[in-house]
Amino acid sequence: MSTVTVTIDGRDVSVPAGSGLVEAAAEIGVEIPVFCYEPRIGPAVGACRMCLVEIEGVPKLQAACATGVRDGMIVSTVGDKAREAQEAVLEFLLLNHPLDCPVCDKGGECPLQDHAFRWGPGTSRFLEHKRVNDKPIPISPLIALDRERCILCYRCSRFSAEVTEDLQLIARERGASSVIATFEGRPYEGHHTGNVIELCPVGALTSTQYRFQARPWEAPDHPSIAPWDPVGSNVYNTVREGRVVRVLSRRNDAVDTGWIDDRTRFAYAAMYGPARIERPQLRPNRDRPVGNRPVVEQSHELAMEWLHGKLTDAARKAPELWVLSGSETLEVVYAIQQVAAQTGGRVVAAPGASAALPAASARIEDLRSARHVLVIGHADLLDTAPSLDLWIRRAAQNGAFVTTVGVGGTRLDGATAQHMFAGPGELDAVVQRTCASIRANEGDAPLVETGIVVYRDGDLAPESVQALVETFQLPREGSGLLAIPAAPNARGLAALGVESATWDEILGHTGGVVYVGVDPERAVDRSEWGPAVKRAAWVVAIDALPTALHGSADLVIPAAWGGEQEGTLVNLEGRLQRMSVGADTPGEVVAQLRWIAGLARRLGATVQGNAASAFRQLAETSDGRLPVTTHGAIPHDGILGVNGGAAATPIVDEAPQLADGELALYVAPNLFDACEVEHTEAMSFLTREAVLHLNRADAAELGLARGQQATVETADGRTVQVAITTSRRVAPGHARVHAGTPGFPGGRTGWTSARVTGAASAPAHEHAQVAAGTPAIGAGDQLDAPPTERPQDGEG
Repeated sequence: MSTVTVTIDGRDVSVPAGSGLVEAAAEIGVEIPVFCYEPRIGPAVGACRMCLVEIEGVPKLQAACATGVRDGMIVSTVGDKAREAQEAVLEFLLLNHPLDCPVCDKGGECPLQDHAFRWGPGTSRFLEHKRVNDKPIPISPLIALDRERCILCYRCSRFSAEVTEDLQLIARERGASSVIATFEGRPYEGHHTGNVIELCPVGALTSTQYRFQARPWEAPDHPSIAPWDPVGSNVYNTVREGRVVRVLSRRNDAVDTGWIDDRTRFAYAAMYGPARIERPQLRPNRDRPVGNRPVVEQSHELAMEWLHGKLTDAARKAPELWVLSGSETLEVVYAIQQVAAQTGGRVVAAPGASAALPAASARIEDLRSARHVLVIGHADLLDTAPSLDLWIRRAAQNGAFVTTVGVGGTRLDGATAQHMFAGPGELDAVVQRTCASIRANEGDAPLVETGIVVYRDGDLAPESVQALVETFQLPREGSGLLAIPAAPNARGLAALGVESATWDEILGHTGGVVYVGVDPERAVDRSEWGPAVKRAAWVVAIDALPTALHGSADLVIPAAWGGEQEGTLVNLEGRLQRMSVGADTPGEVVAQLRWIAGLARRLGATVQGNAASAFRQLAETSDGRLPVTTHGAIPHDGILGVNGGAAATPIVDEAPQLADGELALYVAPNLFDACEVEHTEAMSFLTREAVLHLNRADAAELGLARGQQATVETADGRTVQVAITTSRRVAPGHARVHAGTPGFPGGRTGWTSARVTGAASAPAHEHAQVAAGTPAIGAGDQLDAPPTERPQDGEG
């Protein structure tokens, strides 16, 4: 790559051709003040004018963020003209800016504060009354907008338009009347909305959960990992007085580029709600029916004695079965394995919770330079691996040819160059047929352009995966497979030799069963797992929040969540990353590793109760499946190197049998279908209404329009009220709805048949506002133009 040399404030610097002035200045430690500039969003727009600089030979000042370097360019950022312009811009921005600093959540980490101190005029000449607005305006139950603080940098609206491409945040009106608003005043609803809070440089957009809770100098940020995310998004947990008060992104360009999803950002609040389990709960009287077993709260010592007695009972029916959810840290898994080794028990993963890294795996950051991206599956990446959705959108914007394969109706379809239809049960056939066609036409010539194949573990048969590997000659530099596991540490469980069991195996076990973060209600009907729990000798559940299983469990042990425990997780590309403990556990909760290590020592095993020592033990005994290192030696951006273990078991994707007038209904995974979201009140609007996505032609044939209410009758006899939305991207004869919304049980995904009938109701945007529990923003100050139909899934 060619370089150019520029002179900035009298100092020469050589940078790659095409670099911007802001980046070139940063190379030599010169800071050019900016507000609107954020390269992760897209090309600079020069909206705030804070970065004006003098360039020799150019008569007018130039916005440094939008100016590229040229060889021999001479720039001054501290000259009289530049300094005067910077003071003038800050004076202009502060004219109507309120003196909220003592109460503003951004105080102490606010770029406007910092810039006013370093580059501002020092005094104000403004004596008139400042402009005021209603405050705060709830643009959603999660985000509040203080309009008088806004400096119209457009970071938030550009994020909505260029990063997530949902077009929900807009700049309304013109000139001095411009304000940030949402489309038609509807609540800002999506998967990554909380990122605008961090993007905002002045505290105009704030979290309703964090608002007025802490100051940055009294609440340190602890680096950690999103505890649920298979991508392994990096986060900071802000902790005050032992409690997490907010979750921020921690930029890791190899994993997430600094964007985190709303479940990661906001659902921590459930851990401090009334539902949190804080003491062990013992339910004696096993012979009584569920609901008639009194709960006795025990100390951890008595709970451990109870479980120790069950594990060492000479008269027990069979060895115990430990069922893992795939969210456990490597250290916790190792400790459980040591317990099972002492008692003769067996350690398994719930179906899909353990899956080895594919041999032809790529790195996530390979998406940055990939020229082709193939996304296979019916599920939306926003719901299974939301960070990958943003990676692929940026790849498409950079010129990558993106192809999706599935039934359609996903948000990513709007960013793709091509969509290949594959109906229920047809993914393998379409993939193998396409691979055969490519090989027949292209031959065996070496491929040059890079490509990434994205799919979910278990969605494809081994033969289909092998066909992809052979056809695209994987792995190659910058090319390979990105398989999305069903659990955040599925790769880690596989590396430690934990294999997935079927539900028939788990429910058929007659000895004791320990469910670690697993709720069978999310996978099978109560009519199946209820009798199985009764047949088991005893049942223990380890959870942080209540589940349907707890009413039938003999013992419930409270668990720590991500911000309260230290340990190691392995993401979908095999990257080991460390979780750090920052918060105290509430009540009498004890971190899982410490609790299980104590149990192991009672049984005669040697297991350390801290993550660093336990990781050293398991690394030494992993037979090369884990890097030989120490927990402390793993950098905060992680380390690649996990391998080995059992591959994912393919999930049979059978097409439903359809009668006349029925549609094939796909109950899709849902990012917000989670226990912690259910117990976070501010997030309830995200799952309060079941929305049925229909093809427009099907909707017209059924006499339904967007916004109407309809009734869905499913093959299992379920009758559900839904709101209708229509799209060209849903294939005719098919429909989709999200699991975890009213009428569709959480965790139950897949195909079924359904009959849809409708009845007229209120328009969709009215339903959305009621569901959000918040008024339309700018109520009483609506646009003069009549409302128009909002683009659905990026259409329009």
